[in-house]
Amino acid sequence: MFENYSLADLLANLKKKKKWNAIAVIVLFLLIALPMSYKAITSKSVVKNSTSYSSYLIYKINAPEKEFNIEANNNKNQFSYFYSKLISSNMNGAYLFNDSTDQEVSKIAGEIASNTTQLRNSDTDFWDKKIIVTSLGDYTGVSVKALTTSPALNQLIERKVDALMNSYKDVFKDVTINKLETVNSQEVGGSETTVSNFNLKQLVLRNVVVFILAGFIVVFINFVWYLFNPTMNRVGDFKKYDIHQVFEIENTEVLRQLIRYKKESLGEFAVVTSSKVIAKELEQKIQDVTIEYVEASNFERICQLDAYLFVEEFGKTRYVDFEKKLQELHNFDKKIIGVAVFPL
Repeated sequence: MFENYSLADLLANLKKKKKWNAIAVIVLFLLIALPMSYKAITSKSVVKNSTSYSSYLIYKINAPEKEFNIEANNNKNQFSYFYSKLISSNMNGAYLFNDSTDQEVSKIAGEIASNTTQLRNSDTDFWDKKIIVTSLGDYTGVSVKALTTSPALNQLIERKVDALMNSYKDVFKDVTINKLETVNSQEVGGSETTVSNFNLKQLVLRNVVVFILAGFIVVFINFVWYLFNPTMNRVGDFKKYDIHQVFEIENTEVLRQLIRYKKESLGEFAVVTSSKVIAKELEQKIQDVTIEYVEASNFERICQLDAYLFVEEFGKTRYVDFEKKLQELHNFDKKIIGVAVFPL
């Protein structure tokens, strides 16, 4: 079995059936890719939105009224701007968690889908939209809104802002700061959102993989199919049976010329083939030459002539069929002129 099959034979069989193999790859690809693509395009998932908590802090600024002049106008909003800038510039991990234990930071990190290292090293960009600082006007105050998924983090932010405002409350003369009552509310509560999982780039990549896989499957099927029933694909495959005259012919016209030449030099002989498929194909192509598939039980026909010329085709003639037909002729001591074989 293995001695009659190699990589070269696999390539020969693939080439011989290239049309059908190509169709098989496309059909197999479509059978796998279409359901997969449909599933990918229509796939959706339900995302649960975590509950977000907000804390709204207001620090009221009390300052003496100034007369409206150019100098005062240039200093407009100096109090609120100073304190809003003070708060926003300090909203980073170094300040927020400088006196927190690793256990406390780890607990908060788990509640906001982060980690301890990220929180301790976070900068102001990380807290953007989580901590919103707004100036309410020079003689009005500053507001701070903390919006996170962790009540403990909101409380920590409030304590840190309180400490910051308290430390800088005496920066301006005759200016006092009063904190109004904190407003805590639950913004969003456990809602669900359906989102599409479709990813075009990923789908294209998967289809490429499926196409390659379909190709490998078809090659493997060819390998298994011909491994247990290999075909003859080279001149040397016939010579191992002591057949020294192997004629590679390109078309039926060359076959006619070969038969005519051999009959002129050798006399009458029968033209046979080991494959019923080849016999049927040649019967339709060649009207004036009889190419037979002689059954072993037809003793009368076999005994009519003493010499035989095989007509075979690479990639279609199988070892088992050729060996069987050859043995049948040897059983009656028939002379084998040679083999005329069509190429791949």
